[in-house]
Amino acid sequence: MSEPSPIDPALLRPVLAPTLGESRTLPAEVYLSDDVFAWEERHFFEDGWVCLGRAGGLANAGDQRAFRVGREGVLLVRDRDGNLRGFFNVCRHRGHELLEPGGERNLRAIKCPYHAWVYGLDGALNGAPRFGDVAGFDKAEYPLVQARVAEWHGWIFVNASGAATDLADAVGNLDGLISAWEPERLFVGGRHEYVIRANWKTITEN
Repeated sequence: MSEPSPIDPALLRPVLAPTLGESRTLPAEVYLSDDVFAWEERHFFEDGWVCLGRAGGLANAGDQRAFRVGREGVLLVRDRDGNLRGFFNVCRHRGHELLEPGGERNLRAIKCPYHAWVYGLDGALNGAPRFGDVAGFDKAEYPLVQARVAEWHGWIFVNASGAATDLADAVGNLDGLISAWEPERLFVGGRHEYVIRANWKTITEN
């Protein structure tokens, strides 16, 4: 059973009015309420598919980038076979971040900066310093935890909870609407970063 929104449905009825002249913008609570934002983190950002940008930013074997997806940290990696892989950005040893969110690098392996555990680009644990003599320790039992990722027309999507329907079902008929424009041929011509102290919906609406 899904968790109901903390917003009174009656406040949303004017937003859903059938004509532009009758409809109204979202109520102030959806921009200001901590409870609403927490609900959105769980249901929009973690339970759904979130676009993290263009696949061209992870084109080469060893490319790694870290993101925040709702309350979760996700590490994207391009492996040696050209496959895009997603892992939760947490070392299996002490739970340290493998890469700071927003960070990017190209390495032949994934290395934790805390106690230097080393993982292959496939997420398998390859090295655990000072654990070689620990009785019963098996590296095969400590791979990175996978996160669900998909590439679509050159964009990268992540579903942090793993509970969403397949991306193909989520995009519906959008594929047919945009495929003729060949968006997979797009490339990043410039990049700008802004820190905006506002609710995410304010930016999306604008």
